[in-house]
Amino acid sequence: MKNKSNAAVRIFAAFILISLSLLTLSGCAITGDFVASHLEECDVPPFKHSKLKSVEVLYRDYYLKDLPSAEELAPKVAALYFEKYHEIIDTGNKSEVTDAIINAYVSVIGDKYSYYRTADEHREYDATMSGTYFGIGVLVVHSDEPETVTVEDVYEGGGAHEAGIKRGDLIIAANGKKLADVGYDALIEEIRGGDKTTVLVTVKRGSEELTVSCERRKVTEQTVRYSINEEKIGYIKISSFKSNTPKQFKEALEYLDDNGAVAIIYDLRGNGGGYLDALVDVVSCISPLGTTIATFSDGEMPEVDRTIEHLYLPTVVLCNDRTASAAELFCACMRDFEKLGHFDVTLVGEKTYGKGVMQRTYPFTDGSSLTITIAYYNPPSGENYDSVGITPDVTVEMTADGDAQLDAAYREVNKLINK
Repeated sequence: MKNKSNAAVRIFAAFILISLSLLTLSGCAITGDFVASHLEECDVPPFKHSKLKSVEVLYRDYYLKDLPSAEELAPKVAALYFEKYHEIIDTGNKSEVTDAIINAYVSVIGDKYSYYRTADEHREYDATMSGTYFGIGVLVVHSDEPETVTVEDVYEGGGAHEAGIKRGDLIIAANGKKLADVGYDALIEEIRGGDKTTVLVTVKRGSEELTVSCERRKVTEQTVRYSINEEKIGYIKISSFKSNTPKQFKEALEYLDDNGAVAIIYDLRGNGGGYLDALVDVVSCISPLGTTIATFSDGEMPEVDRTIEHLYLPTVVLCNDRTASAAELFCACMRDFEKLGHFDVTLVGEKTYGKGVMQRTYPFTDGSSLTITIAYYNPPSGENYDSVGITPDVTVEMTADGDAQLDAAYREVNKLINK
């Protein structure tokens, strides 16, 4: 690293200077200026003060909760910068220093869903949420097993599929970089890359570790999977709510309708959410006309045109503790439609994560962006579930063998059919 300084001396100096400065600057209204003054006194390299102020203005204008005072934030930001970033960045690079300070600021705000992205990270985020990107063709989720991520799905025709990676494998490294050492975001960035390039992926399968070479290709993520069995029970798995999800969901409904479905199981297990607009488009396809899908602090969600209005079939929704955010809103809407008497619905599985707040992403002119929490959102009943979660009607825990939750879903949907 370039321009490294003695971290221990600087941290000590930072706390001394911060303590003295608090006596004279406690009336400062702008946290960005307050933090900047502390960091300058600690001989931190130059950074873009105006960008830090822009970040603060966004929080002050749109953040769901009140901000901590400048006096509280400034010493925490300075301390976190020295503790986490100063030794690992190029302190001669003004952009790197600015990114590090903003990351420190965002981390101490208290909004666990806030996220600052550099220009490169924002481009990657946009590509991911569009549902089309270059990668090896897997859907991964955070794992219960430490230092791994779980392969939730493997897309046919992708590099991972051809290399033999399977659903349920645990990814532990990419190109020799272990998740335990580099973290989740860095591991995903390592897996992705240019078209027709390769990456070595190390997976754990039972007690065995395998390293395979996977070709990166253009991936169109299949966020909706569907099928229908001999009893005409439809099954729709929604893995996330991305830009391409509504189109795929409508295709799934049309397929089930054309094949005479008499009931539907919606599987939202492991769905961490996504775009609220995508969720609204999806639920609009199966909500009775005139029904409010969601409300939040700045008004009702807009009406959305419905292309299919008659699949009000007996319904089971599968959920678990990794069903979050927009996916929970789907569960809550379906539960409320049942309470309102529109059609029969049973929720099966485990209590959901408990994220009933929405975020909005604000871009900066340099291509970077800030995502902050701006509102609570509520299902038709108005009953918010943030930090609470949604408890299913039938609780079923996963077992080591088979899929006990899906088996229970078929039992419950048959009860509704015969009701």
